Amino acid sequence: RNKSLPLALGQAFKNAGYTTRAYHNFNGDYYGRLESHPNLGYDYKGLGFGLELQRQMPTSDLEMAQASIDACLNDEHFHLYYLTMSGHMLYDFKHNAMAKKHRDRIPKTFSGTEAAASYLASQVELDEMLKYLIERLNAAGRLDDTVFCISGDHYPYGLSDKDLLSFLSPEEISDPFARYKSSLILWSSSMKSAIEVNKLLAAVDVLPSLYNLFSIPYDPRFLAGRDFASSEPGRVCFANLSFIEEGIGYFDALSERHSGDRARLHEAVLAHSAEFDLSYRILERDYYRESLQI
Repeated sequence: RNKSLPLALGQAFKNAGYTTRAYHNFNGDYYGRLESHPNLGYDYKGLGFGLELQRQMPTSDLEMAQASIDACLNDEHFHLYYLTMSGHMLYDFKHNAMAKKHRDRIPKTFSGTEAAASYLASQVELDEMLKYLIERLNAAGRLDDTVFCISGDHYPYGLSDKDLLSFLSPEEISDPFARYKSSLILWSSSMKSAIEVNKLLAAVDVLPSLYNLFSIPYDPRFLAGRDFASSEPGRVCFANLSFIEEGIGYFDALSERHSGDRARLHEAVLAHSAEFDLSYRILERDYYRESLQI
């Protein structure tokens, strides 16, 4: 809080002339979001703090969209950030309200565990939310000029390795990084055809990729990520300094398993460590306040 963050999504789009709103369908003050989200550039509302929904666990992503989209439809340009909740643990059909709601959507032929089945069922509420948003934007004549960016913030850590076997092969389970595999979805109804990018991509790469797509100016030296459309090799770095990098290989810091040339791997570890340290120092010392005047 109280740090200068001009390159955060909310601040960057606000500076570009967009209205910027954020919603979260869990306790609005959780993780200090009443302070962090406005500092990121958003007019923020969370459950119990400007956003009122049916109290259940987890809460409904669809209800969150229904309670919020009207505020944006008349804005000339808007950036709307939803932090969703419906797919959250615990994963069973007794306690998870969203899993119970969509239990009949899981094929009877599904051979995975109950936890895995309830996980899949709970995700259907996000599908319903997206369907609703598309319908409302289309009815308002705004759909063709809207871009959806969908990204997960973590793998389903509420599932055990046994549960994950419902989705992953035994070979993938032995891969220390397989559980982190996901996809970034960028979609607009104005697209003429699908474009698939098979490249390593990490969460830090989303910002520079979006800023280039929307022609939002930024200095790439001040962001750790890389535009996925660039010619730079893809990479994913983990907090424990494990990493995968195209053209170099991988290094698992926990088991010390690795692939590729040891000297190049060592250089990469040192470079990633320096980036982590630099990112921490930038935030801790409020570096952007003095260095970036945007």
